[in-house]
Amino acid sequence: MIDCVQPSFVVVFCLPSFATSHEIHILRLFHFSALRTWILFSLIHSMIGSLRILRKKAPVVLMCLYRTVVPRESVFTAYRNTMDMTKLTASLDPDDTFLCAANFGTWDPSEDEWTEACCRVEADEVTRVHRFVYKKDAKAALAGRLLLRSFFRGALQLSNDSLHFDRTEKGKPYLSQPLQTDHTWNFNISHSGDYVVFGAQRDKLIGVDIMRTDPPNRKSLSEYFKLMKSQFTDKEWIFIQSPVSDREKLRNFYRLWCLKESYVKAIGVGISYSVSRLDFSLPPTVSISSGTAPHITLRIEGQDQDGWDFFEFVIDDHHLGAVARLTLSPMVRPLVNSPVHVLDVTTVMEGLEPLNGLDADLGRQFAAKLKKPS
Repeated sequence: MIDCVQPSFVVVFCLPSFATSHEIHILRLFHFSALRTWILFSLIHSMIGSLRILRKKAPVVLMCLYRTVVPRESVFTAYRNTMDMTKLTASLDPDDTFLCAANFGTWDPSEDEWTEACCRVEADEVTRVHRFVYKKDAKAALAGRLLLRSFFRGALQLSNDSLHFDRTEKGKPYLSQPLQTDHTWNFNISHSGDYVVFGAQRDKLIGVDIMRTDPPNRKSLSEYFKLMKSQFTDKEWIFIQSPVSDREKLRNFYRLWCLKESYVKAIGVGISYSVSRLDFSLPPTVSISSGTAPHITLRIEGQDQDGWDFFEFVIDDHHLGAVARLTLSPMVRPLVNSPVHVLDVTTVMEGLEPLNGLDADLGRQFAAKLKKPS
């Protein structure tokens, strides 16, 4: 998979009307000046035109070459971002859905760095983080809290020590201080594999879920599917089983699971909710361009859920996810996808002011934690 940089506005304005979606995809992988972009586009357009002619004459030989130039899926919306959270949140519009992620799997803090990170979140949350037995789980929990605080610090333009969070009876965190009177930011956090994802939307419910798409560890795929089949409708199960390869079947499984989890998390009902009641219809491949989101629909016990909007995202070859957003009115047209800004955990941490004094004991406790079995 290719890590994409955010496309230049110059590219968008320079593209002629005959540009295909595949050609636009290729240009999005670069960030050139207007002149270089136009030259690049001309070369690509000519090349792809030649490939289309030759492909008819030699389909077997050219198939692999063509697919390396024209990807099966749309451009990824996961942007590796060097900007800090303050700059990212400064340009938010009232109707924007904000999504960011952090790779805690590659974050390898020293004892001192862990202590520095802990002093930037509230003490009771540090206690919760240190209840985890394994380092990876502790890192995921702390990275999520850092993203949460960093977002509200930027969105509300307040210092870190002005933000106070509590939890509902079901354990869901919410901003208790300052009171959000005019508008309320709803948010959700999910982690799996190496990434934690944070999503927020103003005045409307939002749910986010991410999954690592690796095969199950201790069961064969057939055993795993047999165990999980009851969580899906007959139509959904046909969709899961429709690809030829096991890899694509598993991918479809995770796509549907993320959609179900994102909805359940948005409405805040917890694990007691029977996800087998949810019946999703979605495109055969993950369409995650930065343009209009594909039309994913949900029915619950035969009733269309028109007030909800769903879209999917992919961070890399092993991590995909979904977002559920309440639109409060029947959706006339699909909403626009939001980019997933992939941030560095250390950068996020350094953008927050310390709340507490340094406690070296926390670093030693973290260093003593076990490495999670693979």
